[in-house]
Amino acid sequence: MYLDHDYIVDQVFWQHSALLADRWDARDFADELYPERAQILRLGENGVRRLAPWLNELVALSADSPSPERFHRMQALLFAVLDVVRPHVVTTPIRQIEARRGAIRRRFAPLRAEARTVARLLRAEPARRWRLADLAAVVHLSTAQMSRVFTKAYGQTPIAYLATVRVETMTRLLRETDLPVGS
Repeated sequence: MYLDHDYIVDQVFWQHSALLADRWDARDFADELYPERAQILRLGENGVRRLAPWLNELVALSADSPSPERFHRMQALLFAVLDVVRPHVVTTPIRQIEARRGAIRRRFAPLRAEARTVARLLRAEPARRWRLADLAAVVHLSTAQMSRVFTKAYGQTPIAYLATVRVETMTRLLRETDLPVGS
């Protein structure tokens, strides 16, 4: 059975979202969690007998070109297979990874209005030359306090967040337009 690495990274991201900040973090985490990408699993006769109907149906659904209408059935079959296979997969214990990475990254929590406002401003005008003092003035906080509030909410400084927004915007423009690269 072959699973695309990007697909696995997405699943790891959602499975361990309390530990991970973003998909780049999930990629590194998946590489640590699954030290051996290719593994031979010995499930025994009962395990194989249990998986056979699901695998046969999964193969039948994906043989030619998978139908978008059957996507959820394919997902359900795959997850049923993974539920049986998972205990046999060699992984690094999560606690060991957490210790190496400095424990849990962040937990989802309500965002302060000031942090949401700053993020909205940065997303609305990514090309603008934003200064921390300007952002702080808009939300009526000191520059240091605004930066702390934002970093706690989004896991990165406002300037790092702006850089991410700019890269996302650039990626979208490169994909969706014929605009030249350059200034």
